[in-house]
Amino acid sequence: MRIQDYAILLATLAAPATARASDLPSRSREPQPPTEQPRSDWSAMLALGGGMMPEFPGSKHYKAMPFGMGRLAYRDYYIEVLGPRAKVNVIPGGLIEAGPLVGYDGGRDNSVKSRRLKLLPEVDSSVEFGGFAKLNLERLLLQNDKLSFGVEFAKASEGHEGYTVTLQTSYGIQFTRTFFMSLDAELQFADKKYSNAYFGVTAAGAVATGLPTYTASSGLSMAEIGLSARYAFTQNWGITGRVAYGRLLGDAAKSPIVKREGSENQFSGGLAVAYRF
Repeated sequence: MRIQDYAILLATLAAPATARASDLPSRSREPQPPTEQPRSDWSAMLALGGGMMPEFPGSKHYKAMPFGMGRLAYRDYYIEVLGPRAKVNVIPGGLIEAGPLVGYDGGRDNSVKSRRLKLLPEVDSSVEFGGFAKLNLERLLLQNDKLSFGVEFAKASEGHEGYTVTLQTSYGIQFTRTFFMSLDAELQFADKKYSNAYFGVTAAGAVATGLPTYTASSGLSMAEIGLSARYAFTQNWGITGRVAYGRLLGDAAKSPIVKREGSENQFSGGLAVAYRF
């Protein structure tokens, strides 16, 4: 009962017994509960911040970079941008998501911190095209949990000119209305062109750098595990972040670029302020 309702009740009890009916508060004048607004089929989110990541795959040096993500959805259809990659879901229902993707690969140029690797041929930046598919399972262990399995394919139009296939899984829990956390894992396969562009050393590169020649084959190139969290300060404003650890595998880990000038361990992270429309 609200304060105004208490005031009406007290006034009624204190009134003289001879009070006329017209002196009593009319039921038609009692405040009515607000009607619930219909929920819109549209939703949107934008998050901007900063983060860090290796200079290139296999680097032991890191670079700061803008961190951003966004999502525009109509029911189950959406356009989602996460860092340098954008996806479009064209499947309704929510159980399965699938559609095209486009991404950006930053390559490797002579601005890297390693003096030796400055002398290697550059890997030009490139736009990548591909697709994705995802299976979502909800309420498996808890009322507000979600388990997802997905796969992404991306092929570069230039630069390394290769392709990667990434298997993904994640498990998230909505602990409260304001706090969400998820754990995710990825396993990346790279073809021979991608592997040699970043991890191979040609005869000319060996002469310039003193590194041994090396030819990388296609295969598993990296496994990664990450932790993401979101916290909402208000209905519209919140904060989101992610930290991840990756480990190079196979020929990527054996490369002299990694062994002598880089690292098998790859860390990344980002933090951003989010606004929901």
